[in-house]
Amino acid sequence: MSHPAVGQPAPPIEVGEWVSGRPEAEDVFAGRNVILEFWGTHCGPCISAIPHLNELASTYGGAETLFVSLSPEDARTIERFLEKRPIKGSVAIDSERATFDAYGIRGIPHTFLIDAKGLLRWHGHPDHFTAELLETFLRKDRVPEVAAPAAPPETAPVEAPDAPFFLRIDRSASDRREYGSRNGDGRFEAEFHGCRALVVIRDLLDHPRSRLRIEGNQLVHHLERSTDGSFFNETELQGKYDFTLPLEPLDQTLRVLEEEYGLQVEAQVREVEIVTLRIAGDALD
Repeated sequence: MSHPAVGQPAPPIEVGEWVSGRPEAEDVFAGRNVILEFWGTHCGPCISAIPHLNELASTYGGAETLFVSLSPEDARTIERFLEKRPIKGSVAIDSERATFDAYGIRGIPHTFLIDAKGLLRWHGHPDHFTAELLETFLRKDRVPEVAAPAAPPETAPVEAPDAPFFLRIDRSASDRREYGSRNGDGRFEAEFHGCRALVVIRDLLDHPRSRLRIEGNQLVHHLERSTDGSFFNETELQGKYDFTLPLEPLDQTLRVLEEEYGLQVEAQVREVEIVTLRIAGDALD
């Protein structure tokens, strides 16, 4: 199913339950501009877009312009998420997926701009829903063209994936250093720039500071050599990403991976083939 056409009446917005910020008006959407955001708590790109959308909601939201974040998840899941990452505007549930289906949503996040007459004026990734675009619309009733991105923005499936990993971290310029570390304020953090997700996950698990010997900028390579474990990357994401993560304790590392980057690490039982190489003198046998 495709998205509704720009310039045509937008499909009705069916809300099963309001989680926060329920508008007081009985006919919630009548005569109001609506910024409708389809999202999910498992979605890394959605999490990354929250600060940007919150800023827009703080600046432009009000009686005439309503920001609505719509998810198909249950209320408790969303409430737990909002305790740590508040979303400005209104947050609602589409438990029957009626609105998701009507708007042709197969990947999230996805933002729709609907005017007070109920016409769809713009839709796309929230990264491209700029303050300039919204202000031009509100002041001049015109939607400016958005420059095409150098690379397509990443999205997540509507359904929370069963795979161990799902992540979205902002891509960085390729000329940045690949890895580094810093120690300050009594807290040790490592910054990884342009590293593949599989490498970072494999390197960080179960490595308290007392077991680390960091030589220059060789942190990633050192951890890779000292890791005794197998990890499977089922995200289907092949790009390079930036991470800022605590190295200890482990539960804090995993919590930051999930809360900051939308990435989950789970233990699973898999059958794998192990090849052991033994060194005899200067030869391998």
